Amino acid sequence: MLTLPELDEKLRAAFASRGDSTLFVRPAPELRYARLIDVIDAAKEAGASRIGLVSAEADDDAVLRADHQP
Repeated sequence: MLTLPELDEKLRAAFASRGDSTLFVRPAPELRYARLIDVIDAAKEAGASRIGLVSAEADDDAVLRADHQP
C-alpha cells in the first residue's frame, strides 16, 4: 500500500505526462471510507480534474470505453 505522499508523487508524475487528468478509483472492498476520502483529496491536490469511482464488479473494458466518449 502506498503512503499519501507516495501517491501524490505518482499522480503528479502521471498527470504531467498525460493531457487528461481524469482518475478512476477502484477501492479495495476492505478499504475504510475515511481512507478513500483521503485518497480522493490527495488526487485533487495532485491535479486530478475528474475522479470516477468504479465498483469491484465493473468491467474494465466498459470503464475504458466510458472514459473515451465525448
